[in-house]
Order: sequence, then structure tokens, then C-alpha cells
Amino acid sequence: MKRGLLVCPDDFNGVDWLRKMQALQLDTLGIHAGGGENHSILEVLGDFAGEAFRRKVRTAGLNLEYECHVGGTLIRLERFAREPELFQLDALTGERNCAGNWCVTHPVTREALRAGALFR
Repeated sequence: MKRGLLVCPDDFNGVDWLRKMQALQLDTLGIHAGGGENHSILEVLGDFAGEAFRRKVRTAGLNLEYECHVGGTLIRLERFAREPELFQLDALTGERNCAGNWCVTHPVTREALRAGALFR
């Protein structure tokens, strides 16, 4: 079972969370961009999205997870207009919508998610 902490980049101001996590015997650091509409996740994360930070976390013996809402980044919502089959099917209405989820049984969706995650 994971035992961790979820913080935003600003939470690191003056705090050595990696050392504190080791002292508390936590094993997973989650970083969230902080939310808000129309912001660039990578811009908000800054150095916390880079390889140097990931290496520092690994060296501390911790796992790292990015707790971000990246759906619109992995599969752009603009694709809904031409490929609605990639997006969720509402069980109540029987209609497809692009409200943040995908049709994970569709092979093109799985490939698009994989490609989007690798690109990011």
C-alpha cells in the first residue's frame, strides 16, 4: 500500500518535503499543479516536471506521481468533433461526450493516450 503526501510546487517554499517524508516513512510523493482553468500544467510545475527533480526523488528512495488533470493534454478535446468514438459513452443518454473521460475499450484511444503520455 502506498503511503504518501500530495503537495503543490508552492508548498516546497522553505520545506524539505523529501527529508520529512523519509522521517515519516512515507514512500510516495504526489505533486499537483494546483488547479484552475486554462493553465499550463508544465509551466506551473516548472522544475518539478524535470528529470533533475525526478532523479532527486528517486535518490531519496521515494516514488513520484503527478496528480494532474491531463485529459485534454493526452487526447486533445478538439478531436471529439471528428472522432467522438474515442470519448466516453454516457450510459443514461446513449450519447458520446468529451467531459474528461475516454472510451478506453477503443484501440485508437489506447494508442492516443500512450502516444500523448510519451510525448509529454
